[in-house]
Amino acid sequence: LDANCTATLPNYTPLATTGNNCGVQTVTQSPAAGTSVSGAGNMTVTLTVTNINGLTNTCTFTVTKVDNTPPAIVCKNTTVFIGNTGTYTLQPADVFNATASSDNCSGALTVTNIAPATVSCAQLNQTIPVMVTVQDGSGNTATCMAQITVQEGSALPIGWSSNNIGNANGAAGYKACSSNGTFAVSANGFSTSSSDVLHFTSQQLCGNGEIIARVATVSGGGWGGVMIRENLMPGAKKVTLKTPLTSVVRREIRLVTNGAASILNFNRPQHVWLRLVRSGSTFTGYTSLNGTTWSFAFSATVSMAGCVQVGVFAESINANTTTTATFSNVSVNGFSNNGLTNGLPDIQMVAEQDEEVRIFPNPTTGEVTIDLDIHAGKPGTIQVFNALGALTIQERLVAGNPETHRLNLGGPAGVYTVVIQLDDRRIVRRVVVDPNGGK
Repeated sequence: LDANCTATLPNYTPLATTGNNCGVQTVTQSPAAGTSVSGAGNMTVTLTVTNINGLTNTCTFTVTKVDNTPPAIVCKNTTVFIGNTGTYTLQPADVFNATASSDNCSGALTVTNIAPATVSCAQLNQTIPVMVTVQDGSGNTATCMAQITVQEGSALPIGWSSNNIGNANGAAGYKACSSNGTFAVSANGFSTSSSDVLHFTSQQLCGNGEIIARVATVSGGGWGGVMIRENLMPGAKKVTLKTPLTSVVRREIRLVTNGAASILNFNRPQHVWLRLVRSGSTFTGYTSLNGTTWSFAFSATVSMAGCVQVGVFAESINANTTTTATFSNVSVNGFSNNGLTNGLPDIQMVAEQDEEVRIFPNPTTGEVTIDLDIHAGKPGTIQVFNALGALTIQERLVAGNPETHRLNLGGPAGVYTVVIQLDDRRIVRRVVVDPNGGK
């Protein structure tokens, strides 16, 4: 078939071997030689032999119409947005312009390869070439180059929700590529009663646990902070640490539903790291200059349900001003509590200085070696959780394995929790991932 998907049918009559006791008169072909045919695929051709007395016989065979012309394809130049995992998998619609592309035989065009297939924070704010391979219905391929601009989306991490508490008219977004992930939360409105008016970005925590966050910016003269509250109602029991990024850090506690909140201010210049820890009905607050050395702020007893909401929030100071707070290095860790757990490792029960298990290098660009030492050969599992508490990797340890295990943590930069569950022991390590190697 030619570029128009047509061909002229050849004369196949010389292929016939004929014979007759009284003599052969003619051999004819159907469809006749010279007929224009189109469309890839098979067709049937019939040869008919006639003897001098008009008696006939026929044979048939298959002719395959072959399309060997590659499709004419056009790539797209477009913008994609990195999601909450720090990566984005390119889709055919992102890179291939199906409407502007064509094939000589009008067969369906399929994108068979996109290279690279994914983009990540490493390509943020860049325009990168992407090779696209397309195949027609006959297996002919063609390639083109798409130019893809990589930007950052604002979808919240899996398991997190954005909630107006009271009439806050707020919003929240998340960017995975900076400072181990950055939340931006905005709110306006103000309450003159005991009810809250704020915007809260949170996930559910069942049992004991903690939230840690660095308050990066607060605009509009309001507050940004961390909070554990019983539910999303304006008058719910709550424990809060917040700051306007002056020298003040404020603690707020509501002991009873719809009751007034108890307020206490601390003079802590440059303490931009905030931490709340729940252990049963005991809530403890800490602040820090650097996220490593923590200063005790308060401890309080508040009776809350087993499952609560924990997260970061923004709060305005009046009804006409919007306050936007940004938070980096946000992490939520769950601790075991009489069977109530949100699936995260019990980091309180395991010593970090167990030399029988080592993970190296740490920090790493992504791949680590786990040295199990005397635990080698025991069955178990390895789980990896990111800083927001999502399970990213789960692998089995089969009895008889060697004492070292290679693991590719992958994902964006951040602190990951590695949980090694053996038949007689649970071991937890924290590993810092920096894909850029500190550059």
